Amino acid sequence: MNKRTLFFFYTVQFLCAYLAANCQEIQPAWSQQTIAEGSSLYGVPFLHVDFDGNVITCANDYNPGPLNSILTTKYSPVGQMLWQEKFDLPGNDNTIASLCDQQNAVYVAGNTGQNSIMGGVPGMVVLKYAASGNLEWSYRYEGPSIGQNYVTKILFDADQNVVVFGNYSNIALVKTGLFAVKLSPAGQVLWSASHVDTDYGFVGVGAQWLNDQWVFWGRNSGATGTRYLSWQLTDEGQTITTAQTGLNAAHSPEAVHLGNDGSLYVSTWIKYQVLKFGLDGQKLWEYDKPNNQPPPQGVKARVNVIGTDSTGNVFVYGFFRQMEGPQLLSTKLNPLGFPEWEHTTMLNGNPVFPGNLIWLNDSTMLIASAVSTVIDSNFYEFAFLLYDQNGFLGAGYSDLEGRRNAPKNIAIANEALYVAGIADQSTFTDPRRQILCKYDLNDLYGLVSTSEKTTRPLVFWPNPASHWVRLYLPLSVNTSIGCLLELRDATGRLVHVQKIAGGDIEIELPVENLPAGFYLLSVRSADESVYAGKLIKP
Repeated sequence: MNKRTLFFFYTVQFLCAYLAANCQEIQPAWSQQTIAEGSSLYGVPFLHVDFDGNVITCANDYNPGPLNSILTTKYSPVGQMLWQEKFDLPGNDNTIASLCDQQNAVYVAGNTGQNSIMGGVPGMVVLKYAASGNLEWSYRYEGPSIGQNYVTKILFDADQNVVVFGNYSNIALVKTGLFAVKLSPAGQVLWSASHVDTDYGFVGVGAQWLNDQWVFWGRNSGATGTRYLSWQLTDEGQTITTAQTGLNAAHSPEAVHLGNDGSLYVSTWIKYQVLKFGLDGQKLWEYDKPNNQPPPQGVKARVNVIGTDSTGNVFVYGFFRQMEGPQLLSTKLNPLGFPEWEHTTMLNGNPVFPGNLIWLNDSTMLIASAVSTVIDSNFYEFAFLLYDQNGFLGAGYSDLEGRRNAPKNIAIANEALYVAGIADQSTFTDPRRQILCKYDLNDLYGLVSTSEKTTRPLVFWPNPASHWVRLYLPLSVNTSIGCLLELRDATGRLVHVQKIAGGDIEIELPVENLPAGFYLLSVRSADESVYAGKLIKP
């Protein structure tokens, strides 16, 4: 067992699924389900709140037939639709990124092109809608050579010019690379720059403004593994430097995130794993959750979202296969990549599916997910999980109209949480719709109950355990008299109880005679605080 794994077992703090067994229902202040005439929605809505409190969503509109269009909709603060515009060329048009400027104009960037039957070449497009919904201009980047161009991200500079980042390749797929273009608010090209790479075909993964320079990361997933490239530019579009990471041959990439310092966090497919790279391309650390399940269960894992706070702590969540099925797993890593706590979640006895992440304030993080409302069915609703630096705080769900409601994007403004997602209606023949909900932040903070706050993680090792398990007792327990250790099986039946004497720092508990399965270990201190964790007996 390596040092990283030993550190994991001794320091990670397990919060078992039972602690989140019951969650509260919250209702939105209003919800709106919209659909363009004769069509249905497909893809991920993008969500913004402008300076007047209006809400803008951008999504892909899937017409009856083979092609998409870009659909942009604006709502008033009370949920009334103000306008809806569709951008539809004779090809597939897909939304990738969007922004609102200080004049409440809406910028939408996406990929547009014709399919192979029509002979068109895909390319990127930037649209600017005035606050009234009128299309002011559109811009299509042709690249340093004729070929395919795809947008990755758009950002504003200090003067409200828009900087577009993406990747391109020529028709022969010989010349590939990254590009950046700066456009004025009037749609004029101020400069364009490109990084050509003849050996590797890079796609963009993220960009940001950092310390008087633009940082743009690209990725190449070749036949032998994955490389990442850091491209740094001045505000005038001149290259400062580039750096390339080593080869990661394990798996194809899944989630990516740019930290406040420009470092790149990536996860890998079918593993609960996160890697951190510096701007110089060097790997700073790697976290790989120990997998104790045999195949095929052992390979069913995935990180969906990575986030960081202002101090460099890393928050990870995704799926991890437990014996009872896949569950949402949330993990906090410190700036060095070591785990501080984990939390697995099933709400109301049903699995939770990952969605998105946002900070409600400097210390409280919200994960918007979906939870099944009927066991083993396709009915699910919005779910909200709250965490702080110490772990899980509380959970809630929202019972909305429709059969399948999945949150895709979230935004906070004016003491409210806005959630945009995709909704299927009550029958299998109903079209997909865009669903937009507004929630009062006070209702979300109300999900934090006193009982959940007093339930704390219990640290023990090893896990799974075949013969014995060693519990490391918190200070409030080993300095008290009259504390109780309880062990319950998966049905809640008490199978062992033991009084803990004051002064005990750790306890060794035999488990070799227990049947294989899941058990809940809990210690109740004299002040009624509860420490708990889930034990696996193989």
